[in-house]
Amino acid sequence: MKECRSSGLLVKTWCKQAQITPSAYYRWERNVLASTETNCHSEKTTFAEVPVSKLVSRNI
Repeated sequence: MKECRSSGLLVKTWCKQAQITPSAYYRWERNVLASTETNCHSEKTTFAEVPVSKLVSRNI
């Protein structure tokens, strides 16, 4: 996918040169993207406390 996208060619043209079908390319792309999306959501979300300085009123 990276090679195809960085080539500047249309996917159809790149696939022809690489001797693969566009449908195979898009199937692999869909699988890779789905895999990365699944991995992103599988990480545990954590929160961190952020200290905030007290607001000082200048209207005395």
